[in-house]
Amino acid sequence: MSAPERSTGDWKLPDLSIDADGEWYDDGVQITHPGIVANLRGNLRRDDHGYFIQTRVRIPVAVADVPWVVVRLERRGQTLHAILNDGTEAAIDPATLRIGPGNIPYATVKEGRFEARLSRPATFQLLALAEEDGATGEVLRLGERAWPLRRPTMNESGGRGAPRLCRVRPRTPRGAPGAGPGEHEGGVSPPRTSVGGIDSPPMNES
Repeated sequence: MSAPERSTGDWKLPDLSIDADGEWYDDGVQITHPGIVANLRGNLRRDDHGYFIQTRVRIPVAVADVPWVVVRLERRGQTLHAILNDGTEAAIDPATLRIGPGNIPYATVKEGRFEARLSRPATFQLLALAEEDGATGEVLRLGERAWPLRRPTMNESGGRGAPRLCRVRPRTPRGAPGAGPGEHEGGVSPPRTSVGGIDSPPMNES
């Protein structure tokens, strides 16, 4: 089954798009009316053919990157909490954090239906939550799980000293059932996958 055409009968479908900052456009003109933008965001869907708005007909939406941007990130108890560019709030599962092209962090939002890009301020808010751990260095710790925030050496980072995000398995007490033979003192495995660096932003960049 092919993707639907951009016209139906004599009516041309709107040419909707979302730029890399999560802003909506119709035929290249930014949509600024809050009610219209909220309606579009609330009706956005995605399937194998891409993003679309479903009304009486399917209206394709061209997305430059991802539809959502995390503008603020903070820890609330044992939860990583985000505020998105539409003003909504959501809990972020650290297991969904990934580093995409350009060393940009992403996380799953909207009940797992979409991805959001972390803005630079949100990225550094994430790094500000790091704690010192004797086994792995700087980590983001939520409950019984820990995600390292490792700063690479000069050779790894090309001399820029940009922080990196890696993952480790949940903490398991040494000798407990399920503890792996490669676990370090304290039950935390060393980082297994390095997934990219994050450049420091200009001071006035949002």
